[in-house]
Amino acid sequence: MPLINSHLFDKETVSGDADELDLQAVYEGMEFSRDIFDNLIPLDRDFSKTWPGRENVSGEAQMKDFVKQEAWGHHACCTAAIGEDGDEMAVLDADFRVRGVDGLRVVDASVFPTIPGFYIVLPVYMVSEKAADVILADAGRW
Repeated sequence: MPLINSHLFDKETVSGDADELDLQAVYEGMEFSRDIFDNLIPLDRDFSKTWPGRENVSGEAQMKDFVKQEAWGHHACCTAAIGEDGDEMAVLDADFRVRGVDGLRVVDASVFPTIPGFYIVLPVYMVSEKAADVILADAGRW
């Protein structure tokens, strides 16, 4: 069974060294943003830094710790893969049923294979419509 854990930067919650690679990418993105703010914004510099700010969080170790404590996903999804019977990572079958559990289906954003690149409400609605058809067909009402 796949490991499902929302602590994205913890050791052994993802395969290989993906946790460190992801953390490094976020850190580098924060540093890049800070450099832009400090050096490339030519306007009147009437901006205020809010959070975390260099005075609160500086240096690679502090920034990575900040990310570990504060990062979260805006749209939690992609945690309950749909797949064929032989797929060890698929926790759901094509009819949204949880493998190994009788009478339980998952019909939400967790069934997406990847995060949709737009507001998530429309894809969730589409999945729920499909699941409703499947459930009604299984019940013999469709």
